[in-house]
Amino acid sequence: PRMKIRLPLAAVKCHVVVTLPGSYPSDTGPMFQVEGLTRSQAASFSARLDSLAAELKGEECIYDVVQALSEENAEIERAETMQAAASNVDEQSGWCRMIFEIDHMND
Repeated sequence: PRMKIRLPLAAVKCHVVVTLPGSYPSDTGPMFQVEGLTRSQAASFSARLDSLAAELKGEECIYDVVQALSEENAEIERAETMQAAASNVDEQSGWCRMIFEIDHMND
């Protein structure tokens, strides 16, 4: 059996095609193919999915593998956001430019 799962990634739209061998989950793990990314990105994601599935060999693991990858990606996106915010620091004056909203309600 094959199924296509849309990964909940904010930065990119991609899908993971999961193929389940006849001996899944007892002997063989699922096979993953990532669509919608560059070849190098897809290869990297597929390798990570395979690695996570290997750690859970013998168990039903599709949800756990996709969830772990989504969490890793969210962490990467948070780090990139923090890095982008840090790049707003004016190196000469040491000031940081930020935009924020204060929502205040009186009782």
